[in-house]
Amino acid sequence: MRKVLLFSILSIALFACGGGNSPEGTVKKVFDLYKQGKIQEARPYFNDVHSLFFDMFEEGSKEVTPQALERIKAKFQNYKVVEGKTTINGDEATVSYTDDKGEEGTLPLKLIDGVWILQVTPTGW
Repeated sequence: MRKVLLFSILSIALFACGGGNSPEGTVKKVFDLYKQGKIQEARPYFNDVHSLFFDMFEEGSKEVTPQALERIKAKFQNYKVVEGKTTINGDEATVSYTDDKGEEGTLPLKLIDGVWILQVTPTGW
């Protein structure tokens, strides 16, 4: 279960979703929600592969303690979208971000029914 939590933390860090009609807006929105500890509110911005993580929070899993939630919130405090580095190719996009260590990464998104959705895969990180 610890691996699932770590995987979820990394995936969240790597993927984001939107408050706007842009890939960057989605990622910024997801990062903001995680910074506030509003994990469930980010669920609509992730593909179905990520649903196990959200189910753990819904079911009040013993593995998701208040301390684990605080770690997630703290981890995302310094995550930021790198402006001007997003690429969009039709209904697919890649958003660049920096993590809590200042390292740059990218997050893949897909436009589905007018909403940019993070495309999380277990082997994608």
